[in-house]
Amino acid sequence: KNAFFYTAGILTGLLLPSRYRNRYINRKLYLYFDTPHVICRFCYHCNFIMAALIKNKLKNLWTFRFTEWILLLFWGVIIICIAFFTERYEHQRLFIGLGLSFGIYFYLSINALENNLRAYLVVAVLIRFILIFSFPKLSDDIYRFIWDGRCWVNGIHPFQYTPAQLLPKSIPGLDQELFQKLNSPNYYSIYPLICQIAFYLSSFASPNNIFLNALLIKVFLFACELITLSMSL
Repeated sequence: KNAFFYTAGILTGLLLPSRYRNRYINRKLYLYFDTPHVICRFCYHCNFIMAALIKNKLKNLWTFRFTEWILLLFWGVIIICIAFFTERYEHQRLFIGLGLSFGIYFYLSINALENNLRAYLVVAVLIRFILIFSFPKLSDDIYRFIWDGRCWVNGIHPFQYTPAQLLPKSIPGLDQELFQKLNSPNYYSIYPLICQIAFYLSSFASPNNIFLNALLIKVFLFACELITLSMSL
């Protein structure tokens, strides 16, 4: 009998519509004087309430309001358009796009539901994955990353020589085409060891392809971000 009431409480809590479930939970629990019946009724009510709370939690975990879905979709489109179709000198487009994206972020940070955190993270990771395949157009630092990586591949320490000192030596990969895109050819590298490892791995895997070098560096950074998220959740 106890097992019957236990099972009935779980099933009723999960299947009953919320408008009736909430009304039922708020009702006074009437217990009878017969001791076995009291125990059975108590088990029924306790398990009913527990199942109702579990159902509400699971339902709300991925429940987004319509406005949030629309804003997230719009935000994703803006970020993708900036990454793939906007140059660094297109100031008006950058100003409008970044202004709208930060406005959406500000609105969601104030009005977002806390139990939707996982859903926000999934959307953020998905957008981040898409952006791996865009070449970083908003900064020319990427070319120095590739230059440092190619220095390591050729057995040259990037802290020892400036690009201007290495260019006349005709070193494979350190050519005039890449040199002309550097923003600081007369300065030594300033990037720390972990970054240098990523630069080296990307250049080692693809010695002569700038786009693939950039993609591999972004894959490395994306993996680091995923590890950080997994450790913090």
